[in-house]
Amino acid sequence: MNPKWEYTALKLTMDLGFFSGTDFDPAEIAGQLNVLGAEGWELVSTFPAGLLFGETRYVCALLKRRVPEAG
Repeated sequence: MNPKWEYTALKLTMDLGFFSGTDFDPAEIAGQLNVLGAEGWELVSTFPAGLLFGETRYVCALLKRRVPEAG
């Protein structure tokens, strides 16, 4: 039987610093991903979103997990 998957997206906010470009807190992001990982989610892709004046405002993280088989 072929595995079935479900997907979710996580919106990671990048702080726009004055004259400093974008910034982020790696520990905060790791914490969010660890919580989802404990629930069975696996990070499969990321991409920038919400560009403003050439800076990334958000990063979208796509995650998947296997749907348990019935029975």
